[in-house]
Order: sequence, then C-alpha cells, then structure tokens
Amino acid sequence: YQLLSSGQATGIYFALPTKLTSDRIYDRFLCFMRKILINPEDFFPMLLHSDSALQMRELRKKYLIGFGAEGAPGNSWFSSSKRGLLARFAVGTIDQALLAVMNVKHAFVRDFGLAGKAVILDEVHSYDVYTGTLIKELIDRLTALGSTVIILSATLTCSKKRQLVGGSAADEAEDESY
Repeated sequence: YQLLSSGQATGIYFALPTKLTSDRIYDRFLCFMRKILINPEDFFPMLLHSDSALQMRELRKKYLIGFGAEGAPGNSWFSSSKRGLLARFAVGTIDQALLAVMNVKHAFVRDFGLAGKAVILDEVHSYDVYTGTLIKELIDRLTALGSTVIILSATLTCSKKRQLVGGSAADEAEDESY
C-alpha cells in the first residue's frame, strides 16, 4: 500500500507456489484492494495460473455488476496467458513470473507487465535449485526494471538470503538474530 500511495509502484503481483495457495490468497487480496482503492471496480485483480480462466469468468460474475468493455481490467483481453501480467493487480503462481526470465516466446510481455510493480514472492525457501536459480534471475531482472521485490519466507536462511539478494558473509553475522 505504501509503495502504491507514494507512486513507487504501479501495481502488485503476488506470486505463490501453487494454484491452491493462489486461489486462497486471491479472496484476501480482493478484500485488500477494495479497502485501498477509491474505485476498486476499475482495477479488478486477475487470478493467474493454469486453471484460472474459468475461475476468472465466475469471479467477474460474482463481483462485477456490469462487464463494460472487453478491455476493462479483468475482462477477456487480459485472459490470454501472455497478457495476464499486464493487468495492474494480479495474484498467481510464481511460474507466471518466472516465464519472464526464460527463453520462451513473448517473455518480454511478461517483463513489461512486471516492470514498476511491487512483486511479492512467497515461500521462496521451498523451491529446488533450478527454480531458485530462476528466482534469483527474476529478482535481478525486476530490480533492473524498477520493480520492488518483496520476499516472504518463514524459514529463509542467511545464506539463501545472500544468494537471492546479494551481500557478503559479513552481512550474515549481522543477520544471526533472524
């Protein structure tokens, strides 16, 4: 909220490890959006994971009175798997963001969609070495694009933190209390 209100972020992407966690956080995120935005219907958040298309259709029926133009946030233009991250606010699985740093078609669209946003990466301690390497690349890329990256973890070790965000072994001594 502070990043949005101060103009340091243009939107939020909340990246979670699974479809189930994304679905559960989405409802809480929607309540948050309704509290902080003057016109929350103007910025209906997207749900982005492999099974989200049907769910988004149901969510629009449940929460929106009028559908408006197809280009309105949350409507069908954003439904393409390539364009979902272009919506100002979204919740989804981390793989949606990781595709921005992989050699895949239209990765630049995902880069553009994440640029300048507050990107929240949850449960970063739980990924394997391969995914952890992609997360490190994503953090570096997002930082270069002017995004703010918020890393959430219940059990992030000092060495894993240093690996993700940099720093020296001397910094680790300061973080021992954590």
